[in-house]
Amino acid sequence: MKPILLLFISFLITTNIYAQESTSDSFGFKFNQDEFINQSVIDMVGSNDSIYNDIRKNIIGRFINPDYVLMVEEKPNLLRYQGISPTIHVWKSMGMAFNYKIKYVVDVEIKDKRIRVTFLNTELFIDSPNNSNSSDLASVRKNFWKRNGELRNMYSGLPQAIENFLNDEASFIKYSKQTSNESSDW
Repeated sequence: MKPILLLFISFLITTNIYAQESTSDSFGFKFNQDEFINQSVIDMVGSNDSIYNDIRKNIIGRFINPDYVLMVEEKPNLLRYQGISPTIHVWKSMGMAFNYKIKYVVDVEIKDKRIRVTFLNTELFIDSPNNSNSSDLASVRKNFWKRNGELRNMYSGLPQAIENFLNDEASFIKYSKQTSNESSDW
C-alpha cells in the first residue's frame, strides 16, 4: 500500500502547470471554449505609409532572418509574416515537461489609420525531440474541454496563455514605433 501511495504522492508533486501572464493590452483576441477570435481592428496614429514602415522595421528588428519571415509586402496596405512563439505554456508531469509553442502567420492590413490584425494558419505544437506534430488551433480547441465543460488538467492555463500570446503579438504590432526606435547599446 505504501509504494502505491508514495507513487501517487510523487505524481502529484511533479505535476506543475505554468501559464504566461500577459503584460499588454487586450485587443479583443479570444481563445476559450465558446469562441476563437483571431482578428482585431486597431486604431493607429500617423499616415498609412508611416504605420507600414514602423511595423516593417519592428518585424525586421524582432526576427533573426526577416527575409524568411516576411511573406508579403504590399506597401502601404499589407504585411504578412510568420513566426514561432516562445514557449507559452509548460505542463510538467511525471518528471517530463511539455513546452507548448505556436506557429503562426499574421496578416496586417493597413487602411484609414487603422490596422486589421488577423492570425492565419495558427498551429499549436509541443516542442520536444519526440514530437514534431502541430495542430490547427481552431480545430483542436474543442479537445481542451471535457464533455461537461471542464478544462482538461493537461490544458489548465493553456487557453489563457494562447489568448495572452495573441494579444501580446498585437501589442508588438500596435506599439511598433516605440519598440523599433529603442536603443540597444547594452
